[in-house]
Amino acid sequence: MKRRIIFSVRVLFALSTAGVNLSLGTGGLGTTSGATKISLASQDLGPSTSRSIYLVIEDSLLEALQGGLPSLFRVQRESDLDPSVILQAVARGDSLVWIGNGAAIPEELWVGIFRPASSPLVPTSAKRSPLDLSSLAFRQSVSYSAFIKPNKEMPYHNIDEEPRAELLPLLESRDRFGQVVGYPAVLMHYFAPSTVKHRFGGSECFFFLFDRPMEALDPKGWLDLLERIGTRFQAGVQLTRVETDYASYRVGERVQIRARVTNQRARAVAVEIRFAIKAPDQREFQMFAKHRRVPDDGSPSEAISGFRLGGRQGLWAIRVEVWQDPAHAEELAVEGHPRLVDRRELGFVVLNGLIQTPPIVSLNGPNIRIDGQDNFWVGTNYYPSSSWWDWLWSDFRPLAVASDFAAMRRSGYRIVRIWIDPVLDERTLRAMDAAVFLAWQNGIVLDVCVFTQWVRTIGFQRPNGEQVLFDFRGMRDFNIYGISLRNLPLQREYIQVLATRWRGAGNIIYNLSNETYL
Repeated sequence: MKRRIIFSVRVLFALSTAGVNLSLGTGGLGTTSGATKISLASQDLGPSTSRSIYLVIEDSLLEALQGGLPSLFRVQRESDLDPSVILQAVARGDSLVWIGNGAAIPEELWVGIFRPASSPLVPTSAKRSPLDLSSLAFRQSVSYSAFIKPNKEMPYHNIDEEPRAELLPLLESRDRFGQVVGYPAVLMHYFAPSTVKHRFGGSECFFFLFDRPMEALDPKGWLDLLERIGTRFQAGVQLTRVETDYASYRVGERVQIRARVTNQRARAVAVEIRFAIKAPDQREFQMFAKHRRVPDDGSPSEAISGFRLGGRQGLWAIRVEVWQDPAHAEELAVEGHPRLVDRRELGFVVLNGLIQTPPIVSLNGPNIRIDGQDNFWVGTNYYPSSSWWDWLWSDFRPLAVASDFAAMRRSGYRIVRIWIDPVLDERTLRAMDAAVFLAWQNGIVLDVCVFTQWVRTIGFQRPNGEQVLFDFRGMRDFNIYGISLRNLPLQREYIQVLATRWRGAGNIIYNLSNETYL
């Protein structure tokens, strides 16, 4: 009997922890192809003297906290809320804390909500939360989850406004099997102004999505949480870029990490940037570098650190933290008693050389065999919410992709279809190396789609370093077919670059052309 593979498009909005570039063009989040990156540096966010932080709060919690709320918050009762006021505030760069069910969140912020379960769940601190909430005693409660929700089904790039933001989980909800099913608290970090209207730049919006917040945390706990957010806001500094040169390395190569901090205050401040590393066989991060920086008013400052790789093959993680003494931030020579202000984690894959993995896929006549078995295999297209055509190669997040691949495997998916970057260079290829390895670790076969009707120019690098660019399609070509008869010898060379590099990978099949009708 002939076997078939069914592909389903799964937009992993709710459970993707990848930072989100909310644009659909080919620029992705940046111009450094293949780098592991948290986000781009923010543009000028304006002086801190004009910044405020709003608090939208559920009515009964507000009554319980009366008299104890930190004075820096501009309080809006949830029942009396005018969403347009909040939208205007966030649009000009003010920040926001939202404690309630989230039904009235302005759609222009691109934050949607859904209820992951009708029964109560226990929120816990998210694994890579930028805000340390681990000491807060959250209780079992009914909650919502946040996800990325564009305010129209298919925005037009450079015509419709698209926020440039990261959705960073603060809390996670898990089912009875221990799997993450939602994020009841997130930070939406608008790291740069939006496209078209140039709004939201520098705003940080914290959403805690509970119908009855006091079921989830007692009033004392909520006050503690608000004080932590207030300290972060008053610090006036944000991590706006964390990246490595490559998404994958070979043992013995040098890893270089860049961290950029932007100061939103009207005066220069002192901060401490700490770098920590965790190898695949380690449970805890080990700090390996610490740098003191003084970003000027409204300006960024960058710290660079690195090390030479030893150790084992696998997925490594880096944590970058910003610490500051809030009482002496503008006393630049005083180290004082710094507190954690912001943090990010990113990952990279270490390989022993070119990928060599045992084969898990083969052919049995017309059938695809995985792990030596014929079956009715179910697959999915994969393009995380961080971008569209550029996929993740220009902004590859190995930690997020590893989590997504693990979720796919738990759901029964064994084949995942991805798209190749039309212009190949070493950084792009190293990002794809990482994807191949992470898929193999999760027992997933990658169906690599090579050519698509949406590309006009294709490029690759020859072994002698020569960069080759050629036309794949012309202005008058129909975009119905994913094949082209232009420059066939160069198309063959392009494919050979991939086939040669991944000849030892045992989890790849090739889909030479996208949506081909023969």
